[in-house]
Amino acid sequence: MNIKKVVRNVLLFFLVAAIVYVGDLFLGNPISRFRVTQHSESYLEIAYPGHLQLQMGEIYYDWYSGGGYEIKVISPVSRDIHFRLHYDRLGNFIQDTYDLAVASGHNTLTRLNAEYEAAVRNALQKISEETRCLAGLSAPDPYSGENVPLEEGLDPKQLALSEDYDVAVLGADYGYLVLTLWVTQEELTLEKAAEYLLAVKAAMSEAGVGFAGVELLLTVKDNSDPWLSLALEMVPIEGLVADNLPQFLQQYVLK
Repeated sequence: MNIKKVVRNVLLFFLVAAIVYVGDLFLGNPISRFRVTQHSESYLEIAYPGHLQLQMGEIYYDWYSGGGYEIKVISPVSRDIHFRLHYDRLGNFIQDTYDLAVASGHNTLTRLNAEYEAAVRNALQKISEETRCLAGLSAPDPYSGENVPLEEGLDPKQLALSEDYDVAVLGADYGYLVLTLWVTQEELTLEKAAEYLLAVKAAMSEAGVGFAGVELLLTVKDNSDPWLSLALEMVPIEGLVADNLPQFLQQYVLK
């Protein structure tokens, strides 16, 4: 009887230990979470001025990337001030992303890109239902420093937080379009590409939304063969004129 009781207690101990281990692995533990809460509150008070009125969201445990805690921080005084605090699984502070997200201009540029793409989609919605549209404002690549995808780009660090910029005007110098048009196999020609790009230019002009360049992919609808497509790399808007446009586009065809 005593042996059975000992075995049962041992099994119960290992079961509880396993539950605690799994809970710690996937949900974190209350001690670490408490440390994160205490540190994050004092850290924000010391590191950032009070006029930002920073507010913390819920503590999120990121088990997927190896364990660690993450807190989103926002400011009601600026739509562009939002960043994260990162802690390891024991509750030790790792970093905050203010410099990467806010000071770098990344958040502001991301907002402007979304506004610009919405304006472009609205301008092009009547052209064709067989179109996929992506758009943005050219800016330096954070790793290489080169402007992508145009030769000229915005400097995100020069963008003012929460400023209302006219993205339609910015687009004239920095806006780019990445378009996909589904066509029949017979329409897979530079003539069709020229016709479509002229329609895009006219629609954008009518809507008052500027752009500096456009990439285009013509692809055959409902066909899995990747070779049945025609891709044009970034074509500058200056070249989108009716005279001999198919011949002009030939130099932008991706081989």
